[in-house]
Amino acid sequence: MDGHGQSLLIDPTVDDPADHLALALSVGEYRPRTDKGHHTIAVLRLNRAVLVEGRQQARRVIELALPGWYDAMRLADRRRMNECLLTIRKQPFAEVITAMLLAATQPGAEVVFRHDPRLLRILLEPRLRASLLN
Repeated sequence: MDGHGQSLLIDPTVDDPADHLALALSVGEYRPRTDKGHHTIAVLRLNRAVLVEGRQQARRVIELALPGWYDAMRLADRRRMNECLLTIRKQPFAEVITAMLLAATQPGAEVVFRHDPRLLRILLEPRLRASLLN
C-alpha cells in the first residue's frame, strides 16, 4: 500500500491492466505506464526470461497463423479460418494477440509491423478483429 492506502499492484478486478502496462512486442517484455505498473512488473517478475521467451514464441506462432487465416478468408475456407483462429486463441500468452490488435490501431503501427506490413493489414481486418476481440 502507498501512503494513501492505495494498492501498489494492479488489481484486474478493479484496474484495466492496459492502463498500467504496455507489452513491447518486439522483445516480449512489459513496460510500466504507471507506478502501479512498475510495482506489478517487479513484484510478479513479469519480465523473467521464461515469460519473455514465451511471449516471443507466441508472437512467432501468431505471425505464422495470421496469413493463413487471411488466405483462408479470401478463399471462403471457414474450416481453415477456424483452425488458424484456434491456433491463435490457444496460445498460452493471450496478451500477445491482444497487444498486437491494439498496436495495429495506434499511431506508429507501421513502425511496429515494418518487418511484415501484411500483418498490419490483416490485424486491421474487421472479421479477424470481431473473431478475436469478442
